[in-house]
Amino acid sequence: MKQTTAAFVLSAIIFVSILVGAYFFAASGITLGMLLTINAMPLVKAMLSINFALFVVMSGTAVAGIITLAKTQNSNNTLMFLEVAYLAGICGSVLIFNLLDFVLALGFGAIGIYFAATMLTSKEAELKKWAIARSGAASAGKITLFIAVGLFLSIIILTAQNQAYYEKNFVSDLLSITIGDSSTLKDSLNEPLVETMIQTQQQTVQAIMATPQYVALEQKSDAEVLGFVATMDSIETQMKTKQYKDTILQEISSQSNSLDIGEGIIAQMPMIKIAAQYAWILYAIEGLILLLFIGGLFTKNIAALIYFVLEKIFNNNLVTPTTPVDASQKQTIRQKKDSA
Repeated sequence: MKQTTAAFVLSAIIFVSILVGAYFFAASGITLGMLLTINAMPLVKAMLSINFALFVVMSGTAVAGIITLAKTQNSNNTLMFLEVAYLAGICGSVLIFNLLDFVLALGFGAIGIYFAATMLTSKEAELKKWAIARSGAASAGKITLFIAVGLFLSIIILTAQNQAYYEKNFVSDLLSITIGDSSTLKDSLNEPLVETMIQTQQQTVQAIMATPQYVALEQKSDAEVLGFVATMDSIETQMKTKQYKDTILQEISSQSNSLDIGEGIIAQMPMIKIAAQYAWILYAIEGLILLLFIGGLFTKNIAALIYFVLEKIFNNNLVTPTTPVDASQKQTIRQKKDSA
């Protein structure tokens, strides 16, 4: 297999892996908005899906293809294949699967590819054991790092213009995953109050109906008296229905003052207020750490394993750059290799 043919095959692997990975990412339902909240449960649920797992695998495959193709970086044609394959893949993914929010992050990935390509061969020369897999993991980590930085900047740019909005949402989201939002808290406070009121009313009616005077009225046949007794029986029966309880609850809720319980809690907890003020930065840090964690634990290792296999397959067709190395550089590489 000639070098050009190998470059075509690897470019196809990169392009297809990026598109398929984007499909699974979109199918997982993850959006940038899931990172812009303290409520992580929707994001965690999406990340535990089969679609997201397949996205991670395909991302590792794409990175492995990039690293493998980057090993032929002394060829201008090969660099062209690499850039075209990557850019075509991310452009197709953004347009087809509506991933416009991640354009900046993917763009930073192109910068990461450059640095990963330049360090790949020298990294292999430094390592003594499992040089191919370890250098592949290091290069994949470099690409992941730049994509994470791009995601960090994307969130900063998006949230910095609406700090007040994210500050307010931070409070409501925090309350919703702990003690509930203002509406939920009002309902939870009003319901036991209504039950107590109804019980008191029932006891009052029952006490009246148990008096000797009322019992004597029940024995009379006067039309007005019979109407009064029937009304009391109807009231006692109505008080036991759910409809009566809902009516009282609605009346109390509509008459209660509009109290923002969330603001009241924040007034007593200054640390939450500070966190809410800088929520837009916290969300960006959250995205950075999350991507570095996933990339370092899964994508990087998957890419290293696949790169090891691809490097063996295309070994005879990959041209390692022949950059001159002086005596001091050789000594440095030898020392690093001994310590690896």
